[in-house]
Amino acid sequence: MSKEEVKQLVCSAQRYGWGKKGSQSKVAQLLASSPSFSLNPSEPYAELWMGAHPSAPSFVLEESGEKTSLADWIEKNKSHALGDTVSRSFSQLPFLFKVLSVAQPLSIQAHPDKTLAKKLRQENPKHYPDDNHKPEIAIAVTPFEAMADFRPISEVKECLQGVPELVEAIGGTTFVQKALEEKDDKKVLRTLYSALMKNTDEKIKELLTRFVLRVENDDKSSSTLVQSATQLALRLHKDFPYDIGLFSPFFFNYVKLQPGEAIYLTPHHPHSYISGDLIECMSCSDNVVRAGLTPKFKDVDNLIQMLDYQGAKPHVMSPQAPSTSSSSSSGHVVKIDQFTNSYRPPIDEFEVMHTALTTSNQYQLPVVDGPSILLVYDGEGSMVTSSDGKQRSVKKGDVFFLSHRSSVTIQNLHNQHLQLFRACCNVKLFDSSPSVNSFHQKL
Repeated sequence: MSKEEVKQLVCSAQRYGWGKKGSQSKVAQLLASSPSFSLNPSEPYAELWMGAHPSAPSFVLEESGEKTSLADWIEKNKSHALGDTVSRSFSQLPFLFKVLSVAQPLSIQAHPDKTLAKKLRQENPKHYPDDNHKPEIAIAVTPFEAMADFRPISEVKECLQGVPELVEAIGGTTFVQKALEEKDDKKVLRTLYSALMKNTDEKIKELLTRFVLRVENDDKSSSTLVQSATQLALRLHKDFPYDIGLFSPFFFNYVKLQPGEAIYLTPHHPHSYISGDLIECMSCSDNVVRAGLTPKFKDVDNLIQMLDYQGAKPHVMSPQAPSTSSSSSSGHVVKIDQFTNSYRPPIDEFEVMHTALTTSNQYQLPVVDGPSILLVYDGEGSMVTSSDGKQRSVKKGDVFFLSHRSSVTIQNLHNQHLQLFRACCNVKLFDSSPSVNSFHQKL
């Protein structure tokens, strides 16, 4: 490759109110690697964005100190930066890479598919900033809590039996009983959830006041499942008192991920992150349809119309159970070698590799088609690019853009634990490409 393969990036933080504050935030800890970063201990540092989305673009840092937006740099160097397949398929960097540090629950939300995204963008560009879909993968780096997808209908029925305020919020006993007569579980969930979300703010507050008063008096008459969901509702109440989202634990699965575990969220699937730190990658989009647990714009009508009402437990990906199948509709973890696992969702735009080096070994990163973004999540070491033999030091918080088919060797220092996360285009994008490298051939 005649042009430079690797460029260091300067990336942006989003200071949303739900983020962890000061040095408690993984985002702030990563940003601290920059000499220009000044920590404000009372400020939340919620998200680190690594990519070319205009809402918080990354910049290429030249050796001269000059900065160029990553989007502009890619446009000027598209052929060697993206490669032919990605250039033809997307014409730009197709993914957005993030680190999240969550102290308070995020909104009850879902993301649109491409068709709905275009419609939302046309109708309301203020709140829907682009016309792209937003499938995403969330990889826990600390114990991480979330709500995701509708519970199986049997669990929702159990919650209805144990929470009279929820029944009334939906429309009362007669309405709920009639809805449950429907044989199609998805239709039942749609009817029940839509009725709840369309209730008035005044009625919801009245019922939640009654609910909180009852359960805070240590009501133990309910089932274990209802008690667990109730305790989560009370936690949500501390941050969003009397918000309609307090009823969400009775409809949505509670998910707790351990470090290394991940879930893949497709468009139209409801979710809310609750607490913890994670690596996130998605299509290059910032479209979020919200309807609870947020002070931001709520788009209830679009949310209840767009949701996938399939009641099921989310599939959890784990490096402890890597898959040899490439057909999983919920994503799977592939073991690349002794140092690297790849989290591979069923989407062309992205997958995420995790590399962990524990001894002072030289390690060549997998050579992949298309662009990638490399985050040094922990530790320090050195990096050598094969095109020019240039060696540079790398440390926690450094972020690099790697051009198409970059060949990079990493070595950690002093036997320190060096952790890298790398977002790249999904191997399935190149399955039919005549130019397939050895990494793709093996997998």
